Amino acid sequence: LYEAVSPKKSIEGSVGGLVGGVLGAAICKYCFFAALSTLDVVLLGIGVGAFSQLGDLVESLLKRSFGVKDSGSLIPGHGGLLDRLDSLLFAFPLTYYYAAWVFA
Repeated sequence: LYEAVSPKKSIEGSVGGLVGGVLGAAICKYCFFAALSTLDVVLLGIGVGAFSQLGDLVESLLKRSFGVKDSGSLIPGHGGLLDRLDSLLFAFPLTYYYAAWVFA
C-alpha cells in the first residue's frame, strides 16, 4: 500500500478494510442506529475504513521517523498500546463530525 512506510500492507488488505468498514456500519445500522440511510452506511463505512488505514500509516510513519519498531511494551507482542489504537485516532473524529452533521 505504501511500502516506504509500512512494507507489509497490501492493496488487498486495504480493500478488505474498506469492505469491512461498510459491513461494520451496516451492522451498526441494524443493531443500534436505524436512522442511518443506506447512503450514510456506505459513506461512513468507506470513510471510517479509509481514515483507519490513514491513522495506521501515520503512526507507522512516526515510528519510522524515530527509528523504533514498537510504540511501547504495555501489551507484549502487540507493538504497544498506540499500535492497537492508531486507527481509532483518525476514525473517531470523522464519525463524530459525520454524526454531528447528519443528526444536528
